[in-house]
Amino acid sequence: MSTETNEQEIAAKVKQHFEQKYHGLLWHCCVGRNVACYVTHEQSKFLYFYIGQMAVVLFATA
Repeated sequence: MSTETNEQEIAAKVKQHFEQKYHGLLWHCCVGRNVACYVTHEQSKFLYFYIGQMAVVLFATA
């Protein structure tokens, strides 16, 4: 993550990676220091974690 310049670029890279790796699903990614969400997602396709102080929310829809 340290090579990216801002949260939007990080989110775009993560989204692209997951869409290439897991075909057939539409992935969404949010990155930031203060993140809250309420989303509908595919079963077992939701991730919410921190790297340092940076939160990452990643989820898939059909």
